[in-house]
Amino acid sequence: MYAIVAVSLNFVISYKNKLPWNIPLDAEFFYSMIRGQNVIIGRKSFENIEIHPENNYYIFSKNKNYEILSNEFNNIKIFHDFQEINSIKNNKEIWICGGRQIYDEFLFSCSTLYLTIIKKFFMGDVFFDKNYENFFYLERNIFENEDIKILIFKNKRLFNISL
Repeated sequence: MYAIVAVSLNFVISYKNKLPWNIPLDAEFFYSMIRGQNVIIGRKSFENIEIHPENNYYIFSKNKNYEILSNEFNNIKIFHDFQEINSIKNNKEIWICGGRQIYDEFLFSCSTLYLTIIKKFFMGDVFFDKNYENFFYLERNIFENEDIKILIFKNKRLFNISL
């Protein structure tokens, strides 16, 4: 299981249920990594991403009456309990894609964290947990320019590294 997230310098991941930045390279990286995979995502985050027919989407919602208005590719399922993730049975990778409650529930079970740092401060109302640094170690920096830095972290527990 993998996690992918973009954060600002002040660890913002959302403002009023949307990304507070528009950086095409960040979006391109995100979609290239999850393409053709199982996407675990919260309802609010799901409502703000592009849907791709080759992905399987598993949306977590506390609202038992939540419905998807259009599922033309038949690739979207709604879960109401975190344990339902165990029902995913296919050969695709599982990607944890936010929001905050989804990261809180699944992040520390992930083997790898792909972290994009947006090199600016943004106003926000949802923040990524800085505590990830206690559980993941930096494997490498895979890209950097003036706007973003993309890092790969590995789970210390899963790779037998002392916490």
